[in-house]
Amino acid sequence: MQLEDAIEKIRTKARANDPVALQDALELTTLHPEEASAWLVLSYVHARSGHCEEAIADLNRAVAIAPEEPVLYFNRGRYSSELGMHTDAISDYSRGIELCDVHNDDYYRSAFHFLKAYSHLQLGDKKSALLDLSNVVDENYSFWVDGMITKKQLLSQCDA
Repeated sequence: MQLEDAIEKIRTKARANDPVALQDALELTTLHPEEASAWLVLSYVHARSGHCEEAIADLNRAVAIAPEEPVLYFNRGRYSSELGMHTDAISDYSRGIELCDVHNDDYYRSAFHFLKAYSHLQLGDKKSALLDLSNVVDENYSFWVDGMITKKQLLSQCDA
């Protein structure tokens, strides 16, 4: 079975809350310890079961293997934010933005800026939050954080 197929099967099991997903993901990292995607799927399984600390550790391994991959910083930032580690999340989102520039790829850019602004607000830094929100072009942009939150809601928190 190819690595991509194995990863998709693990993701499907994890979405179905199948406890075998963790066992399969651990086995995949044993078989492919130098594949960032194996560690990424293990982090996904850990995060889905509420184990963000383990998910971050998995992503640390993935980043060591593939430090130029934006999705790793996106996910690690999200899990750090869930744990209230907003300074770490901001660092990951900042690195992700840098990688958007390096790769000339804007796929994650708005999400990085939006989530970075959210973390700045959690730390009480409204000025930095406003700066990041100015880089989110879509006025109707929204993202699921602790529920669906919009750019307008974040901006109103900056004005409060």
